[in-house]
Amino acid sequence: MRRAGWLVVVLLGLTVFAASADTGCGCDAASAPACYTTFRSNEIVQFSLTVPVDYFWKYDTSETPLITGWWVETPEGIVVKSVTLSEPKGHWASFTWNLSTDAGGSVEPGFYRIVLTTTSTAPVSADIQIVSCCCWPIWGCCFNPCFCQPVGCCITPCGEPYLVLSSGGYSSCCGLSGTIHISVVQTPP
Repeated sequence: MRRAGWLVVVLLGLTVFAASADTGCGCDAASAPACYTTFRSNEIVQFSLTVPVDYFWKYDTSETPLITGWWVETPEGIVVKSVTLSEPKGHWASFTWNLSTDAGGSVEPGFYRIVLTTTSTAPVSADIQIVSCCCWPIWGCCFNPCFCQPVGCCITPCGEPYLVLSSGGYSSCCGLSGTIHISVVQTPP
């Protein structure tokens, strides 16, 4: 019985500590956009343009928008990364942003907007949040107990192009990385 009492006290203490700790994850930012997607600071953001069928009906056109470039900006409108394509790409093209700036550094955790330009539409954008991949250092590496709640479904107006965002992979967060290679060699009988 005494052990159970101590276990309850320890669990209660850990719960209070976890609830009051500032992990710096940024999940509850007051200035958050109404709709955004969260990525960790070691993720590569992959995005592509989707032009729905009702776009052609709404704008009475048969011209498919071609992508001419993209940039990433802060909520204040400061451009941190800009890419101009040498020739327009089809709307099926996929792009990645490794969270680097034009100067070659990495962006800080916070909110950003990815803006894509096309030949025949207004710029298409999506808001994202970058959270730190390292909340608690453990033995020189990083452990992230942060679990941001999903914002919900971002609703696009009928007939409007939109960006589809996904994780394009991960870069090293803790300074450690590894690769496993397996070779299968068949020997003659």
